[in-house]
Amino acid sequence: MQTSDNHIVLLGNIVSKDNQLKYFASGQAILELEIITKRKWRNAQGEFQEISHYFGITLVGDLAQQIAKDAKAGLGIYIHALYRQPRTNSPVNNDRLEASFAKIITKPTSLHWNQAHVVGRVVEFSDMAQTISGQDLLSLKIELPSLTTEPSFIEVKIKGSAAKFTFGQLNDLNGSQADAFIEGSLASQSKKTDKGFNHHYWIDAKTCLIDKVTVDD
Repeated sequence: MQTSDNHIVLLGNIVSKDNQLKYFASGQAILELEIITKRKWRNAQGEFQEISHYFGITLVGDLAQQIAKDAKAGLGIYIHALYRQPRTNSPVNNDRLEASFAKIITKPTSLHWNQAHVVGRVVEFSDMAQTISGQDLLSLKIELPSLTTEPSFIEVKIKGSAAKFTFGQLNDLNGSQADAFIEGSLASQSKKTDKGFNHHYWIDAKTCLIDKVTVDD
């Protein structure tokens, strides 16, 4: 693919305390923030459930300098970011979100947004499985090309009727290459280390459209 969409929007609160600018050898500023988003819902029994996700955000250049002036733990922040998966020989995941836009909110926010929209090439997909609760589950590996960096790969998990629909779309292609148009939210698994946090991200998809790749693509 010559183009792709790799678009993450987050509204949450800053949790990192040491939000100081650092600098590359070139002199370019870099700021790394940890933020949290929460999702609340009622289960089948009518009980409130809550899940939290932690994200590491990298800001560079003028944006880093601008946000560093006011970044404090507890304040709200709104971010547009791109997902990156650095190529390293380490077995430890350290996925990154690189901010293209950010704005500090002058107080904590109880409203949280977590939106992920991506378009990319389907590299592989699983057989249909089931979650512990009995929902259908399908996993995709999606390549997210870029004109300026090495391709990144992200896992997409699809549940329920959307999983069945997507699986049917993929099988109808009879092995042809496919692009996926995905809408959902970004999920995270974070592990604290002595150097900070290591993050692994994937997309919990709500909807997924599969399209056959044309010969001249």
